[in-house]
Parts: sequence; structure tokens; C-alpha cells
Amino acid sequence: MSCIAAADRSGRRPRLRPARPALCGLAVLVACLQAAPPSQANTCSGQTISAVGAPSSLLFLAKSRAKAAWRAKVTATPGLGPDWIAWGIAQGRNFDCQPLQPGGGLFARKACAATATPCKFD
Repeated sequence: MSCIAAADRSGRRPRLRPARPALCGLAVLVACLQAAPPSQANTCSGQTISAVGAPSSLLFLAKSRAKAAWRAKVTATPGLGPDWIAWGIAQGRNFDCQPLQPGGGLFARKACAATATPCKFD
């Protein structure tokens, strides 16, 4: 039985009908996984870098600023540089965000520190 058409028992022309959507989805998933390119190996440095970004009342912005500060610090670190600033492949990525004023509520200004071990594509 295919995902698109199934013949009825009388041997007449196949009619279109949904044929087990879960099986069709599984078949698509398996095909995609088999077609995925091999993963690239990465080289990671032996040092963990931490940097604090400028504060913001919006958490996503405070985290973004922390990542920018982390990238700047990695670029300025001897032996690393701009090849090592890919946050997405860094190991042990972590944010530590703290409100600047205790009890400040939802829109209190927050400062985040970004910590990770820099890696680069080989």
C-alpha cells in the first residue's frame, strides 16, 4: 500500500484515500534521515570563556547581548580569534541571567553571562 493511492479489492482503478498517515510520516522521516549529509567534525579549544552582556528588561535581548560579548571576548583571546565564535557549535553553552534589582517584577532589567567552550569547523 502506498501513501498516495490504494487499489480496492475488485481490481478496479485505484482510488485516492489517506493510507495510514503515521506510516507515511515515518517513511518520509526515514528517507530524510538517510539523505542527511554526514556531520562535520569540530575542533574545540581547551578553555571555557565567560562574558557578561549589557543589561536589558527583555530576557531574549539580554541573552543576545551576552552572546555578542562572548563572541567579542573569544575574538580577543590569544590563540582563538574569529574562527572560534560560532555559538551554535560551542560546547557546554549556558546562560546565567540575574535581575539587577531583586523583586523588580517581570520587566526588571536583567544581565546575562554567556559561558561556553569555543569550537570551530574543521
